[in-house]
Amino acid sequence: RMSVIKSSIGPGHATVIHKGTGAPGAFMLLGQDADNGFKPSFRVSYFSADGVVGNNTIYDNLWHLLVGTRNGSTISLYVDGQAQTDTKNGKSNDVTSSGNVDIGDMINSYYFNGYLDDVRIYSRALSSQEVSSLYNSGNGCI
Repeated sequence: RMSVIKSSIGPGHATVIHKGTGAPGAFMLLGQDADNGFKPSFRVSYFSADGVVGNNTIYDNLWHLLVGTRNGSTISLYVDGQAQTDTKNGKSNDVTSSGNVDIGDMINSYYFNGYLDDVRIYSRALSSQEVSSLYNSGNGCI
C-alpha cells in the first residue's frame, strides 16, 4: 500500500487508505492523533497491536511518501523511503474483506485533511530496496 500525502490535519485520526469492514482481513494506512500533527500508522486489522506507528510526527505541510507492507507476519512502515523502527510481527491473515477500498476516509469517518497523490495497492509486499528506489526516483514522491 503506497500513498503520497501532504497533510495539514488537526487532532484525531485521519485515514489515507482503508479496505475492509472488520478484522481480520482489513488494512489501513492512517495518521494518528499526535498533538495537531500527522503520525503515520499502518495496520492490518482494526487493532493497534496489529500494526506499526511511525517514528516522527509530520507537521510541515510538505509532500511525503508513506508505504505500509505486510510480508507474512512482518508488518512494516516506510516514511520518505526510510523504514520506521516500529516494525512488528503481527497477523499473517490475507486481506480478505469484501469491503470497499476507501481513500481519504474510513467508512464515512476519520477524514484526511490534505492532499493525496499516487495511491497504489500492490498484490505483494515491496522490498525495502523497492521502496527506497520509488522515493529516490521521484516516482513515489513529488
